[in-house]
Amino acid sequence: MQRIISGKHIILLVIFAAIITASGAYIEGSVEPQHPLEIAALEPGSTVLKGQDVIDESRVRSVPLILHPDYILDEFNYMDPGNLLQAVLTGAVHVPISEMTSGIDPSGRSTVDGPGVLRVSGGKLVVQEPPVFLWAYKTPYTYGVKRENGMDIIENGRKVRFVPADSISNSTVPTGTNQLTE
Repeated sequence: MQRIISGKHIILLVIFAAIITASGAYIEGSVEPQHPLEIAALEPGSTVLKGQDVIDESRVRSVPLILHPDYILDEFNYMDPGNLLQAVLTGAVHVPISEMTSGIDPSGRSTVDGPGVLRVSGGKLVVQEPPVFLWAYKTPYTYGVKRENGMDIIENGRKVRFVPADSISNSTVPTGTNQLTE
């Protein structure tokens, strides 16, 4: 026997949907939004490289799926089977990372080319490229200077010995953080 949905049933469904929508708006307005530092896997000010994981997904809040069915569409778009399965089985879906971050992909990894700095800006967790980034190196105290018939060994700015070209080996030339200059 087939049941026919009457106008009464449709009206009840519309009223139920309106109540759910109103309660969702009330709950969302009365609950304080999650602070971006709560989901950070690193301390603010940390240096971050491209592809480095900066989000601790276990700290990202979940909300009822019935209040935010649009969030499950994000799970489909990002093809995250773990979160998608969790949302379907529990009825709770993670707040999309894209709503709380910038310079971070949906899986929680930095997208900034080169090094960046983890900061909170405008209520979002952000990986920003620093305005100035100085790459430096430690100057070795021992290095070799190539000469026509061998090599001078320099320590602390002074020539300590000369090694003829036919005697150059690991035992006659210091190894480690050495540089060879011409």
